[in-house]
Amino acid sequence: MYSLIRSFNGLAIADEVQSGFGRTGKYMWGFEHDKVVPDIVTLGKPMGNGHPIAAVVTTREIAKSFNSNHGYFNTFGGNPVSAAAGLAVIRFVNNNKLIEHAESVGKHFKKGLNSVARRLSVIQEVRGSGLFIGVELKSNRITSKAIEGLLSEGVLVGQTGPQNNVIKLRPPMTFKKEHADQVIKAIEKVLS
Repeated sequence: MYSLIRSFNGLAIADEVQSGFGRTGKYMWGFEHDKVVPDIVTLGKPMGNGHPIAAVVTTREIAKSFNSNHGYFNTFGGNPVSAAAGLAVIRFVNNNKLIEHAESVGKHFKKGLNSVARRLSVIQEVRGSGLFIGVELKSNRITSKAIEGLLSEGVLVGQTGPQNNVIKLRPPMTFKKEHADQVIKAIEKVLS
């Protein structure tokens, strides 16, 4: 995709708001799994771990062009408290090896979900990396009912996908294998 975009002189943009900061395991950024370097990267929610902070990272050339053409100003840009929160999150992720943790727990999670998928034909596919996993079901109606059932089991998940038939699993980075096992059991229960 990146080579196609660039063949048309387009800019490659990576949205790391949900997938960044090690959530996909192995790397800090989701785009690194594809061995590409985007022109622009958007960062957000996980950057502040609850503190409101976001960022756009780009090349010097693009930043210079944007600033000279638009006279960019931001009331909240460069806020030292937000910068400290972002730095603290990066340090916590690195010091606690949360990227490696996301990869390990994610593999365990996917293995268990794939085991359930082999038993239940309603599951079409389990995909994702680290702690960013999607479970595609046969229809959005089934997915909506499953999400309601999971909520009654104490599991809060999202619904996504072009057909709105994917259960989005994006647990906290401190999520453990035993938590994954609980979610797997709940998914199997509500889909059986």
